[in-house]
Amino acid sequence: MNNQQNSNAYNILELPAIDFQLLRIIVIDSYCEGRKVELQLDGHVALNGANGAGKTTMLRLIPIFFGERPQRVITGAKTFGEYYFPHSTSYVVYEYKRRNTKVLAVIHADGQSDNVVYRFIDHEYDNELFRNERGFVQSQDLHKHLDSKNISFTKPFSRVHYEQILTNSATTHEHKSLAARYAFVGAGSRLTHINRVISGILNRVTEFSDLKRMVASTIYGDDKQFTLSTKKNELRKWIRELQAHQSLEEKRPLMATLEEADANRIRLLSEMGTLHSRLKTLLLSLEGKKELTAKLLEGKKSERTILEQQFNQANHIAEQEKARLEAIYKQSLQDIANIEERFKKYKNDAIDHSCALVDSLPDLQRNYDGLEKTIEELSGEIKNVDDKFQKLIGDEKLNLQLQKNSELESRNKTKETFLLERDSVAKNYDAILNQITAASELVVTDLKARESVANDKVVALKTKQEHVTGDASIQDSLKQEQANLVRITESLKLAFKEVSDTTKNYTFTLRQYDDQERLCNDVSMNLESEELKEARFHELSSAGKDTLIGFLREQRPEWVHDIGRIINEDVLLRKDLNPELADGNSLYGININLDQIEDSKLSTEEKIQQELARAKSRIKNAQDACDEENDKLLKISESRKKAVEKKQLSEANLSKLENASKESQSKIDLWSTKLEHSKSVAMENIRTELAAAVTELTDIRANINIEKHKLNETIAQKNKEKTALINAIITDEKEALKQFDEREKELQANCETKVAELNASRLEVLAGKGVDPKVLEKLEADKLAVGKDIELAKKKSQVVDTYRSWLDNSYSGLSQMHLDANQQKINLDAVKSAQVALKKEYDIKENLISNEILAVEKQLSGEEQSIRYAIGQLDSINNWPKNLHVESMPHDEAFSLVDLINTKNSINIEDKHYKKVIADGVDEIRQEMLRVPGTETEQYCLANERESGRPILNQEYEWLKICRSWFNQGYKSRQDSIINDCRSQGINIKTFCDSLEDMETKVTTFNREIRNSLSLAKMFATINNVDISITTDIKKQDYWYAINELKLQYEMWQPTASHSMPPQSFVDAANDVANIVYDDRGLVANPTDLINIRIDAVINNKPVSAKNEKELKELSSTGLSYLVMAIVMVGFVNRIRGKNNVVIPYAIDEVGDLDPMNTVSLLEFLAQNNIMIVGAFPKMDEYLAPKFRYMFTVLEDQRIAIVDIDGTKATAKEVMENV
Repeated sequence: MNNQQNSNAYNILELPAIDFQLLRIIVIDSYCEGRKVELQLDGHVALNGANGAGKTTMLRLIPIFFGERPQRVITGAKTFGEYYFPHSTSYVVYEYKRRNTKVLAVIHADGQSDNVVYRFIDHEYDNELFRNERGFVQSQDLHKHLDSKNISFTKPFSRVHYEQILTNSATTHEHKSLAARYAFVGAGSRLTHINRVISGILNRVTEFSDLKRMVASTIYGDDKQFTLSTKKNELRKWIRELQAHQSLEEKRPLMATLEEADANRIRLLSEMGTLHSRLKTLLLSLEGKKELTAKLLEGKKSERTILEQQFNQANHIAEQEKARLEAIYKQSLQDIANIEERFKKYKNDAIDHSCALVDSLPDLQRNYDGLEKTIEELSGEIKNVDDKFQKLIGDEKLNLQLQKNSELESRNKTKETFLLERDSVAKNYDAILNQITAASELVVTDLKARESVANDKVVALKTKQEHVTGDASIQDSLKQEQANLVRITESLKLAFKEVSDTTKNYTFTLRQYDDQERLCNDVSMNLESEELKEARFHELSSAGKDTLIGFLREQRPEWVHDIGRIINEDVLLRKDLNPELADGNSLYGININLDQIEDSKLSTEEKIQQELARAKSRIKNAQDACDEENDKLLKISESRKKAVEKKQLSEANLSKLENASKESQSKIDLWSTKLEHSKSVAMENIRTELAAAVTELTDIRANINIEKHKLNETIAQKNKEKTALINAIITDEKEALKQFDEREKELQANCETKVAELNASRLEVLAGKGVDPKVLEKLEADKLAVGKDIELAKKKSQVVDTYRSWLDNSYSGLSQMHLDANQQKINLDAVKSAQVALKKEYDIKENLISNEILAVEKQLSGEEQSIRYAIGQLDSINNWPKNLHVESMPHDEAFSLVDLINTKNSINIEDKHYKKVIADGVDEIRQEMLRVPGTETEQYCLANERESGRPILNQEYEWLKICRSWFNQGYKSRQDSIINDCRSQGINIKTFCDSLEDMETKVTTFNREIRNSLSLAKMFATINNVDISITTDIKKQDYWYAINELKLQYEMWQPTASHSMPPQSFVDAANDVANIVYDDRGLVANPTDLINIRIDAVINNKPVSAKNEKELKELSSTGLSYLVMAIVMVGFVNRIRGKNNVVIPYAIDEVGDLDPMNTVSLLEFLAQNNIMIVGAFPKMDEYLAPKFRYMFTVLEDQRIAIVDIDGTKATAKEVMENV
């Protein structure tokens, strides 16, 4: 681009070396689609073009460079991104100088939305930085493109971070390091708020609030605030702390009373300790006695048991001996009866004949042999006949023998049958006896089992008697009630905590409500004040002619410029002044410079209506604030109501639980009494049961003996029955054998008959042979008779031998057996008598021992009852201490249980009295500690409640150490803390006041420096002078008097602060400060709010001034007001950039609205202050053209051309390129 310059223009470059300057703006594919547009900025620049050509569009990019928010300079439906960056290849590039280097600031779309990002490039402008082989580089590929060229650049930034880096106000280490490379100002300086200056110039309006912020940030930096960290609640808390501390100190005499009561309580504690130990030694003595009595009882019971065992053993031996003697005696009688019966049977069986027969057997045999020999001699001749007959006789005898053998076999079988029958009877009876014995044994076993059970029952009852537990249901009820008391106690702990929490919450909501109520009152008062002001304006607006203001409006229309500036509004409404017009302008002969006093708000009807509108607006705001605060108050009121309800519920619950605890303790006492009674009843029942059990045991043992005796009698009876049956069988056997004997006799008789017949036949044959048959027959008959006797004798010989042996061995001892049986009867009767005597002796001894046992048991029961009473008394004082010396000594029998109980009751009465005194006093001190919520005394109390719990009923003396700690140590430390807090509050107040006074000094200095910068502004035609007054309203603030008074009070008290509490005047001053500071932030004074700015000017020899934007705008014609603002801004620019050689561009739209002469003066004035203008003209004035270094014309298609001023006719040259 061929760039031509005007050599006559004001050239900033001719001034001292420039370190920082914006050189040019390059707009790529944006301002002119598909093209690059470049605007040189290193001198005054003029932009010409028709309205809407795009001049302002270019001018707006200048404040954007300094980080201005686009919304402040760009209006319309489109956003900054949509307007300037329609394509992904759209860029706004700023090339600026940093001392000896050139760098770029670049804005482009973020590639994802309509938002934009900012970045820096460490390189001068080159088309190739934003071009590649395809054309303009896509913004999302810019970093890759720069990387490929080894160009250093930053990451994208937001506007805020970009502004911080450019103006050297970065806060992070990373951004600070970047600011060192890219900031538009030197190290150690900042261009804070410079963007507001430039946008204000562009928009032809500036907000005084921005100017105030510039002043504050220039003096202190950004976001400076004067903070009085002392918050309302902190200050009031300190006041409450002081008051609570002093109120609690007034309880010191009460504490002395409590100490005395506690000393008496401790004395009683010692006395109770001695009594406790005496009770314990008494208990040990009683237990020792009980142990001896128990041993004595055990010995007596053992003696009775031994006696019983000895009796049972002796009785058992006697029973055994009696049974043995009875058995022997019965057996002896049986044996005697058997012998006598057998002897009788022998006699009945002709045993004497059998004995004589057996004794004659030798003689019979000799006789038989002689007869046989004689017969042989007689029959020798007829031997054959005889042999024949003898053979027949022998055959007959043989047949007889065979028949006898058959009969014998039958006889043996019959005997065997009867033997089996006897054995069967014996076995049956043995089985019956076994069954009877087994049944008896079962009965005895059952009785013995019952005896064992009864004995165990007796033993168990005796054990139970020694360990009586009482009614199980009562015990269960007692345990349940004790468990219930434990639960109630746990619930009480929770309830205490809940009461504490709800009380805290109630206190907090109460404070909230009080604060909110005060705030509502303040807001309501403010509303009333605003309504009064509105009413006053209404009165002034509608005032009649009879008022002073009505008279002035009618008679002196210009009154607002003289009398209206000094007269009070209340006077204007008065109707009793009778005003009259007078000559001259003096006030009672005094002339004053009224130009130094502002016009009244009542100067015109329009101003009155404006004030009315403002008043209505303030009333609406106040009403809204009042409604809002009332709504808050309502909500807080509901919260307070809920807190009260919760507090009442928690206290009711606590009271209910305390009553439940007392009721539960009463129930426990009742159940304990019932349990003791049930133990007594149980003991009596056990005694009754024991007597019954002993009786039952005795009966069972008697039944065992009866059963044994019964068994013996049954056995004897069954033996008798068995003997009778066996005897009957023997009788039957004898009958059967007798039949065998009769048949044998019959066979013998038959045989003998046949033999006789044979013998008769033989005799006949012998007779035929000459043998005398009579002789032979007689011999034969004699022989037969002798033979029968021999045979009978042989047959009876065994019986006789048995009989004679029996006589010798058994019957011979019958007399002795009678004697022995008699002796046995005597012995049996003696055993029975001895057994009766043994039982009688046992009964006497057992009765004696049982009576002794009853007496010992009664003694033991009395001792146990005394022990229970002693244990009960010990349990009631179990928590009391002991006197170890007394406890180590034997019990002094002079102190009975009754004496000790009476002493204990007396001590308890005194103890309750002193504990009540302590409880009431501790409660009073606690209530005083808790009376002022949120104080350290309350926190001290609550902390100890959390650690130690609330005072426990009847143990309030435990809290005395807490109270004592406060009055002995806590008071001093708390006093020191309050004094230190007071010092801290005073230091805060003093620091705050000193800071405000320091600000006042610094603002004065700033004002002086600004005014020095404006000294050259007198060069303008029609503007004779421009001045600025920057002051502070610090001492006019509603809080100044209060905090300054507290500061003075602190300075007076501070020398004595080490040893004295602050005086009441200090507290009153602190109260006043508490009324003006805030809960959440104390008191925050924003420097901006404390600064007043007034711009003064003399225009056309007429002094004018402005305190706000509107007044500034209305100072004079639009052009002159704008010039005044531009001039004032020069002062701010110079103060902001300080000594840095930074060229600041002013973007001025519609320069043609200004007077040409004033424009020339402005160009000169700005050039002198290192500021260059970028001005927009619809059409360049030829008079002004030479004053600009560059002149650009914006063509219809937004192409920009340089105007060549060297020729007589202007020509345009394109300064843009096609893509």
